[in-house]
Amino acid sequence: MFWSFCNKTKVGIWPSLVLFLLPRDSCSQSSVPYVAYKLLTAQQISDTLTSWQVEYPNFVTTHTSQEEFGLPAAGFSYDCPFDPQVDGCLNYYAVVQDYVAHPPGSTSSNRLPTMLLSGELHGNERVGPTAVMEATRILLEAAACQALPRFTHNNDTQWELDSAKAVACQGRLSDRYGMSDIQQQWLARLVSTRRIIVVPTANALGYYRNAREEGNVDPNRDFPYDHLPSDTDECMRTIAARTMNELFRHYMISNSFTFHGGTELLGYEWGNPTHFGYVSPDDIAQDQLARSYSVYGGSFQGNNGRYHPNYLYGDMNSIIYYVRGGFEDYAYAGSWDNTNMVVCNPNTYGGYPAEKTTYDAGMLRSFNMLAETSWVKSPNDNDLGTSLNVLYENSDSGNTKKRQRRRTQIGDDDFYPSASARLEANERMAQGHIPRNIRLSIAAIEMIHPYVRITAVDGLELPDDIVPLASRGYSDHPACNNRALVLDAQERLLEQAVKTGALPVMEIPLADTGGLLDLQWTVGGAMTIDQTQLWVAAIDDSAVAANDATAWLQDYICGDPLNEVMSLSQRLEPNAIKAAFTAVGTPQQGTGFFSAFGPRPIPLDDTMGPVFHSILDLASLNVNAETTLVVLASAQVDSSWTQLPVNTPVAPSNTGPQSHMVQVRTNANWKHVNSQGYVVQGQTEFFTEPILIRLLDSGSSVTAATLVNDRFQKPSERPGLSTTVPDNTVTGSGSGSGISVGGVSVNIVQVEDITEAPTLQTEAPTFDGSVEATMEATMLPETLLPTALMKKQEKAMPEPSQSAADIERSSSRLRKPSDKPGQGGQRRREQQTPQQQHAVKRGRSRAVRGEQPLQERP
Repeated sequence: MFWSFCNKTKVGIWPSLVLFLLPRDSCSQSSVPYVAYKLLTAQQISDTLTSWQVEYPNFVTTHTSQEEFGLPAAGFSYDCPFDPQVDGCLNYYAVVQDYVAHPPGSTSSNRLPTMLLSGELHGNERVGPTAVMEATRILLEAAACQALPRFTHNNDTQWELDSAKAVACQGRLSDRYGMSDIQQQWLARLVSTRRIIVVPTANALGYYRNAREEGNVDPNRDFPYDHLPSDTDECMRTIAARTMNELFRHYMISNSFTFHGGTELLGYEWGNPTHFGYVSPDDIAQDQLARSYSVYGGSFQGNNGRYHPNYLYGDMNSIIYYVRGGFEDYAYAGSWDNTNMVVCNPNTYGGYPAEKTTYDAGMLRSFNMLAETSWVKSPNDNDLGTSLNVLYENSDSGNTKKRQRRRTQIGDDDFYPSASARLEANERMAQGHIPRNIRLSIAAIEMIHPYVRITAVDGLELPDDIVPLASRGYSDHPACNNRALVLDAQERLLEQAVKTGALPVMEIPLADTGGLLDLQWTVGGAMTIDQTQLWVAAIDDSAVAANDATAWLQDYICGDPLNEVMSLSQRLEPNAIKAAFTAVGTPQQGTGFFSAFGPRPIPLDDTMGPVFHSILDLASLNVNAETTLVVLASAQVDSSWTQLPVNTPVAPSNTGPQSHMVQVRTNANWKHVNSQGYVVQGQTEFFTEPILIRLLDSGSSVTAATLVNDRFQKPSERPGLSTTVPDNTVTGSGSGSGISVGGVSVNIVQVEDITEAPTLQTEAPTFDGSVEATMEATMLPETLLPTALMKKQEKAMPEPSQSAADIERSSSRLRKPSDKPGQGGQRRREQQTPQQQHAVKRGRSRAVRGEQPLQERP
């Protein structure tokens, strides 16, 4: 049951559906669109996981460790009555990934970076399960929204239906979570580029009973690390520990969070008596991550009078206490600190095979950070927070890595000096225990793997390169059949990209560039960007080897969905890139969004991470009109993680970093494959998905940079490939309705609709804030702009004779071509439908929309 904000009556549905089902006009003016969090019950968690598999079938699968791994259930017939198929409690977990982009068994699925979120091992520590469930809910909702409109080449009706759903869906996320477009895109990227295993209640019996232990055994002392050699019967006694063990054996997990309660801190390895007084070989990376999580988690003033500062953080031996058989150290070191591992021989539940506690070299190398969420293990509702502005931290900068006495931290007062009645949703504070641990979860998912994305070319913002539910397999496309043999690389790539939307295709008048192209890109999933650079090649110049850019792009076109093409970063060796491409400008450096110093260079208004600029001098490439360029950006990151602490003893001695998290971004020779086919592969350089830039001559109808295959533009109004070229080359129709190759009509293969989106509310999002203040706060200082870029801006200034409206349209650098003056055949904004206005909004800056700028971290 859940308390309705509108009519203060109980309704028989769980919280996730209340706002979805209640009409907004049924609420009074004092009603609120956001959710006041409550701790979920065991049955609500079970029901919600089951419902997600129905609501988001292409994003989530729900399992139990009983079904998947043959484990017994803990408890008796009177426990967990909502699980009637067993006596006791089922151990539920969910696996979140984009099953369309990465079908099970495909190469890309096997290589997905994998994150695990454990809500609890102690059943009476109640914040974690709700936090990981709500984090998962936000990720799923954002991914479902950002999958719309699905790319269709010639189906206006489907596009209009999808666009209407997208407008309503994104408006709902804005109202409920205060989530901007760029934040929605960010979360959708995480879902589509990672695998997230969510275990809300590993100790399912303890959570149902609100008891710390599973029966009479503590699950967080039940793992086979740092037990005495004689205590082989003291591990793997619980179904909770066996569930986590099976997951780590089955998947290749690189990063994980384990939530607890009873204090407020973040702890990392070491946390065992054998290594007391020492730090781990991965201490530098873990310390940087913990500081980042602490800052992004933030602080809040509790409604009951207690202040909750940023999480204290440090190694567990220093800031909390050590244990034998702890989950954290087991997951981190079980595959390599072999002298401290034991083979378990428990006598509970009929025993457990000894081979299940012997591990290969890659199974247990995960960062597994402890999050102690709350001094009170089951906090008052008033301190749980609401969903409003859930991704924005309220952070202080006074947290330092040092040991603090608990009495010093909490003072002499009780946890809650005075009790207060439960507050209504609109009286509660936005921040609280649930929002800050949602942020911790999402930050950890982000940091599991670096990525690079090109954000804008010649002043035109590009949509996100990762689109949820977009298949990479186009083996049935005409460009992949035998007729492709008569086409050269440029023709094949242009045909495929325009028809399927798999690659962004831009057309730019060569004369309009002045010989210079301004390119922008960002780097995510990293703390320190040691080196980042832009690379460019003409398609016909990049065919230098079987492993070159053109060969990879052909694979991208025609890959079998069950043998999915890997990302470019995994497909191409850096040396092959450098042999096939030309570097643009000099390497640059910076810091990531989650760096303690904040992102540098300073982000623009439509990016979360740092924004890098390079000016491409076309004259240096010796290109002309009708040349198609392939553009990439690369990054090397976090080299400091390979270092060992100075003046601090490390155990084991003479040991370098051992974690997957460090090695996958710094060591190209690092590779582990498990028995299920899952892979962890290291690399030293990360690359963007490619973009194609077609240069046009002065006779073209295109007068400014144009994105030919923008999924946010109605198919019949996309410009298509605009120039006429000789036989055996691709010719555009102008309306985007079809192309011909050498005079032969090409059949269009419609990408199948993947999933049916849920029914959504129809209001578009509303935005508050001062446009002028936002623009001033987010404007990049001229001193940081390259000289060539400043000259391009001067050239782009409107003539005095232009109207005020035209001046406004011309001055927006991040404007779609359909909204720029002088583009024939395009409707003005005031003539557009709501769906078309939405498409234009997707290309506008946060400043123009009037949204608040992202906060800069201290």
